[in-house]
Amino acid sequence: MASSVMFLPLRRLKSRVLHYVCSRQWETLYSSYGSRFQDLEDFLDGSKQAYKYMQNELCTADSVSHLKTMVSDKLYEAILLSLDEREEWRMENFDKGGLIFEDVEAYVEQISAPESFEVKASLTADVSFLSAVRLESQPEEVMFRADGFVFETQWDPEQGIGEWKISSIY
Repeated sequence: MASSVMFLPLRRLKSRVLHYVCSRQWETLYSSYGSRFQDLEDFLDGSKQAYKYMQNELCTADSVSHLKTMVSDKLYEAILLSLDEREEWRMENFDKGGLIFEDVEAYVEQISAPESFEVKASLTADVSFLSAVRLESQPEEVMFRADGFVFETQWDPEQGIGEWKISSIY
């Protein structure tokens, strides 16, 4: 347990430094494109909701077909390949396989923006999540986690950003 506690302050420092740089880039894009680009705090709030939902669904859901709309095709295929591991987890934990999130911090650590916003293009944002979480099956024990999602959307010069999807989990 001590190694996890020591790990997170260093991980948090790295995340905060990268977030500071990326948030400046994000704010520049938001200032330039206004309502066609999403506010950073709105994006982070949505990413935290997606993170908690996805983590719980992967641990507890009987079927993952409903996740297809929120992830890329490639990630969905990877999720399907992990069904045996998921089923093993669910069988071990029965109805107490869910996660109880005590705290979640979200940090944008990288933005891959198109060279030109005058044409349709892909836009990605890497978000790291530092969380304190309890398993429903062991609610007395707090675990500290560092996870990440790569979110991807399509940019349209007239419409702005499209709906974000999770394209990778790390």
